[in-house]
Formats: sequence, C-alpha cells, structure tokens
Amino acid sequence: MHEQEDELAMEFVKEGCDCHRPVFEPKYLRTHRAGSVKLIRCFPHCCPSHSFASFCTSSIGLTVSSQDVDTVAFLRFQSAATSTLDRGAVISISDVRTSDNVKGEWIPSESRSLLVATTATLFRFNHVHHVGWHYGWMGTSTKAHRTSPHHLVAYVLQRSASSSTTKAAAASDGGRFVVRGVLTSPSFIVMSYRRACYACQKHRNHTASTKCECEGEFNVSSTSAPSPPPPSTSTTSQERPLSSTAIENDLRSILHCVQLTPLGALVRYLPAIESHLARLVLGHNYKVAASLLASLVHASPHRRTCLLLPPSSSHMFVGHQGEQQVDGLVVECVLQALTSAFSNNYRTHFGHYATFLFDKPALIDAYNHWVAWWSSQVTHRLASHSNASLAELARRINKHAASPMLSMSDGVEYFVAQLREVYLGTAGHPSKMPFPPNNALGTMHGLWTFSHVHGGIDLRLPMSLLTVLRCMSMLYVMDIGTAKDECGASVLHVRAPVPLYNTIGSIFVVDGTPRVFRAFPNGESTMTNMSGFIHGDYIANASSPHDAVEVRVFSWPVDAAFAYVTRCRAAVAPGSTQMSLDIQVCRFPVEASLDWSTMTSIERCSHYRRDMEAPVFQGCFVYIPHLEIP
Repeated sequence: MHEQEDELAMEFVKEGCDCHRPVFEPKYLRTHRAGSVKLIRCFPHCCPSHSFASFCTSSIGLTVSSQDVDTVAFLRFQSAATSTLDRGAVISISDVRTSDNVKGEWIPSESRSLLVATTATLFRFNHVHHVGWHYGWMGTSTKAHRTSPHHLVAYVLQRSASSSTTKAAAASDGGRFVVRGVLTSPSFIVMSYRRACYACQKHRNHTASTKCECEGEFNVSSTSAPSPPPPSTSTTSQERPLSSTAIENDLRSILHCVQLTPLGALVRYLPAIESHLARLVLGHNYKVAASLLASLVHASPHRRTCLLLPPSSSHMFVGHQGEQQVDGLVVECVLQALTSAFSNNYRTHFGHYATFLFDKPALIDAYNHWVAWWSSQVTHRLASHSNASLAELARRINKHAASPMLSMSDGVEYFVAQLREVYLGTAGHPSKMPFPPNNALGTMHGLWTFSHVHGGIDLRLPMSLLTVLRCMSMLYVMDIGTAKDECGASVLHVRAPVPLYNTIGSIFVVDGTPRVFRAFPNGESTMTNMSGFIHGDYIANASSPHDAVEVRVFSWPVDAAFAYVTRCRAAVAPGSTQMSLDIQVCRFPVEASLDWSTMTSIERCSHYRRDMEAPVFQGCFVYIPHLEIP
C-alpha cells in the first residue's frame, strides 16, 4: 500500500498473510442480514482461503509510524464522493461500532501493539472475526450510483486538549479528537450478492480459474487490479505462499513441542503461565494460595530435561543465546492458546462449526477455518511480542525435533470428535443440570477451588506442559453435583465452570461397573486419540470412611505397549470445610496390537493388570469452597 503524504506514515497490513495478493480487492459482494445489517463478504480478502462455514471475513491491521500512547485509530467506510477529514480537524465521535451497535459508523481498533524494531504501532481491527464488516451505504437503481467507488479510510486521532480525560466523560461529551493522520484504501465497488454471478458468489464447486460473468462495470475479470508480484529468484521454499496444510504443519510443530517438553525445561516461565490460567478460570481478583506447577517441578526427577531435543543437542535449548529464545516464543503461544481456548468467542465459534457435522464439504471447510483461526491467534501473539512468525518458530522447533510429529489425521480426528460432542451436548441443553444433593455423596456437592498440595508429590516420570495444563483446565476449579439415577445408584457430575467447549461435563455412575464417560470436565470429548492414548473407560465405587468415592479412569495406548490407570479418590471429612482429592497414576503392560475401538468397556477393562502396575504419580490435592470475588 502507498503511504499518505502526511506527518504519520500509515499502511494497511494483513498479519500472517503470505499469499502476495493486494490487501484489498476491486469488488466486494454484500449480503443482508436481520436488523438491516449489511455485511461485506471476503473483506479485505480471503486468507488463507475462502470460508464457506460462515460469512467470510478476516481482520486487518494498520501500522502507524508513532508510539504515542495518546493516539487511537478508527476505520470508516466511505463513498468516494464523501470527502475525507483533513489533518488537524477537530471532530466528535459518537456512533462507535460495538457488539451492541454493530452498525456503528466508526470502527475502533480492538488492540494495539508497539513494534519495537520499527518504533511503530500496530492497530488491529475485527481481530475476533465474529462481527463481520457492516457497510450501510444505500444504493439506488441508477447505474452510475450502483457502480460508484468506495474506500476504507483509517483515521489516527488524538484526544483534544479541551476534551475530557476520562472515558466516562468522553462518552458523555461526544469524544472530541484531533485528526493526526488519514489513510485511504484503493477504491472498490460494492455489489449485491444476489446480483453477482455464480463465480463471484464463490460456491464450493467453483475454481479459482473461473472468470467473472457479472454484467457491465461489475465484471472485474479484466479490470486493472494489480496482479500478485512474481516470487523473487532468491525466494526459498519456506518463503513461498503458505497453504492450509503448511499452516496446519506449523501449528502441529508447536503443539508437538508443548506435548513433549517437561515442566522443568520451562521452569522460569511457570509462574506467569499458572497466574494466567488462574485468572482465566478464577477471575482477575483471585489470588492463588499455592503454586501447583511449582510443586510438580519440585517433585520431577528430570527437572532440566527437554524431550523435544536429542540428548546431544539439549544444551542448545537452554543455553545457546539464539536457541534460548525458542522457549520464550513457545510460551507466548501457550499463553495465547489459553486465552483463546477459554474465551466465550471460541466456544461460540465451535458451536457454529457443529452445525456442519453432517455436511462433509462444509465440515472440511469448517476444519480449515478452525485451523486458520488458531493460526491467526498465534500469529498475532508472536507479532505483538517479537519479530518471529509462526512459520519461523515451527522451523526452529523442527530443526531439533527428536521424535516424529503428530500425524495430520490427529487434528482432524480431534476436531470431528469434539464437534460430535458439542452437537450432542447442545441438543441435550447441558448448560444447567439438576444436582439434588440428597444422597450419600452430598457432602461433595458444590463449587470447589484448588488450595494446596498436602504432603508433597511423588513423581516418577516427567510430566509435559500440555498434560499438566489440560489437567488444570479440568481440576483447578470443580463444580460437583450428586444425584441418584433411575436404578438408585449414586451419580457424580464433575464440570469445570469455565469449560473449553459448551457440552456436558463428566458423569460417573458409582456402581462398580465398567462404563464410559462421554466428556471430560472441561468439555473435551473422550474415546478419541489424545496425545497417543484413548481415554473414557472408568469404574466408580463408593468407599469408606467419610462417604468417599473412588473413580478409576483407564487410558489405552494407540500404539504403545503400556496403558495407564488414574485413581481419583475424593472425600470430605465430617465437620470439615475442605475436600481432599487423592490422585494416583499407575502404568501397566498391555499388548501393543490390540484394537481397542472394537471392544466394549468391559472387554477393555478386562486387560487391566493390577498385579503388574507401577506407580508413576501420586499426590493429595486439597480444595476449599469457591468464593466469588466481586
């Protein structure tokens, strides 16, 4: 994009875009939604590919050659017939676009980042992709008006010295600002989706080579739109445009790293990770009494081992200055993954994906959109905190990978299994389940928060960061309900108050019979390949004293020759306000060639060999009643 001749250098950018196309297209289609909302599709352009799963939209960034914290940025769609504001003009802004005012004229940036290397600021717009780009321009029946050009105009503003300094006061006085900079996009035309040709509507069976067949000036197949620049002769294979498969491979490399890296290799980052997770599940005002991650690291027999690298190269990860940066970048990805995964937007998006479960073409599009969404989340985080890209971080990880990565089918299998669970959970309306506490397990009924570890932890094998974070998402806070089923057996419901997915929690029938629980407390689906094991089989028994309950959860290997059993024993002593949760994980041998998917739960559990099990983890976790912090 060409910069405006202005005091501030400004540029429209597409973060994470490697398709070498212009940021803006010469023509956009517009669809009408309820409430007179008119959404521009595929704006500013489809990247990495067109989305059929919902209205196609993406984010846009604005770089400004200033790091003045007093400036703000807004976007506004304008007809070319409307003059842009002059630099130095003093204006008032009242019609700001929000989730409650989706047709607001002024579109505010959702976040800003300081680009240290260039002393610039990056403003992001429509970062979460769930609102879309509304443009309320009213066309007429005249040809000249219907084909009139439009622009997206970016304004960098600074609060007027005479304006109120507080946000509340600014809202009441209309928010007076001084225009510091203006940037106008190349012109484009806006066309009704219903009037567009089949190719421009981008149906699933159209190809990129299909030419526009719209009438007259709406036909842009031979317009003067700039062509993508040819790759430089010095362009390496890693720098070529990324396909969705390449993006998926990059994400898989980072996940592979987090899955195989023990806690001890990231010990200096653990306080920040635990604090971030605690805020997401407990609230910003809650203080964690004791560090769970610190207890696990202290108990680890291999505190400084990194399974990501071969033994001869492990020192490079923790010592060499160039490679030492990798762990920090991986942690940034972890922090962003936690923020995104626990967000209501993610749960809402995934609920929308579930509607395409029985439409195979749409299901494939939904999966690609899901991968692209995660890529954008991680890319934006890396861009905000370093100059590294997702592809560069993946290459640096793969350079020292000591074991094969996850297969491509793992991501698809997880996605489809989770869609199925969310679909079933939505159909069952699981948001609020009755938990009558009038049975023998009633002392456990309620909301419980992790307090501390009692008596230390016995850990025989290193635990990966991914395993620990997944467990913490389930057990850091537990909403426990107790009930009776139609046969009179006690039933235990365990659910995380802030789940990853909108579905049911774990349901355990306490009758000593091998069964399958459908979902983990955090909403993740069971009976699918998760880090090389299939979880879901359990046996639950009531035990004495203090009306305790013990649940044994079995984890069967996909291709290994050993399985795991996790014993969880929960109890509340009479007169106590604390609940203890004793957890023991043991490993036992099994045949590596067994096909667990063809067996019933009883058949799978018959392969359990208690006489040959070896403990690998044991600890007692103490919980207290959860206190809501205002």
